[in-house]
Amino acid sequence: MKIEVGESLGYSYLRHVKKCWLVQANWKVSDRWPRHGPDTNTELENLFREMQDEFDSDGKVFKKTKDVHQLIKQAEIDVVGVDLNGGVHALEVAFHEYGLRYGDDPDNRILKKLLRTYLILRAYHGSDRKLHISFLSPKVNPAVVGLLKEVFNGLEKKKYPKVTWSLLINEDFRDKVLQATLDATKTMADSSELFVRAKRLLDIVGKAGSGRKLASGRQTDGGGPTNEPAVQSDFRQPQGPDSGLKAILDQWPGDETDEEIAAALENLS
Repeated sequence: MKIEVGESLGYSYLRHVKKCWLVQANWKVSDRWPRHGPDTNTELENLFREMQDEFDSDGKVFKKTKDVHQLIKQAEIDVVGVDLNGGVHALEVAFHEYGLRYGDDPDNRILKKLLRTYLILRAYHGSDRKLHISFLSPKVNPAVVGLLKEVFNGLEKKKYPKVTWSLLINEDFRDKVLQATLDATKTMADSSELFVRAKRLLDIVGKAGSGRKLASGRQTDGGGPTNEPAVQSDFRQPQGPDSGLKAILDQWPGDETDEEIAAALENLS
């Protein structure tokens, strides 16, 4: 089973920051679902053609996808949630250690994801439903940031009805997604969510270390060991890009079973 920590963070973010009562990761449509109205298929086809004219005159966004139904059927949304007011939130999440990597045209690939997400949500929700579509990534290099801002500016100018577009990258990701989720879950008793469980693991390790005697003893100023118990300052380290919570994001090997993960975390708790 492959575990995506980014999607788990998105899951917790929608539940506890956006207050979505219903959240699902890796969401896909079913052939058994009816569209929301009798004229939906025609409306979607017309909307798809408008998107092609507006955003894909050179064929680099949708490429060989020529049919809206093929586009919707093949799609998967990373995380979807429904908030307490009935609004629908959709997240596309990208975690790349050395910066966002989507080949030579990351803007076109992300634009396709966003437009496809909008088409999917409109297929199954009436035009009166408020939609929130966001792209999340913790590290995007400066050259790509400019491209993504152009994409979102273009989407906002188009003014699709009842939809907000959010670009949450770099500092915005840190402050509005990661830190906001940490703040919202700090007093949670339930730690069944992977991201919250990982945070709890760091808390447990930190607490265990602050009251433990080191087997080799503490080091004195002269370099020799002492039998004095360790104190919290012995373990406190500045948090950087390779330490603390950031050190575990996107680092799970990805081939563990649920039982193996549960057992490993239980041994450390």
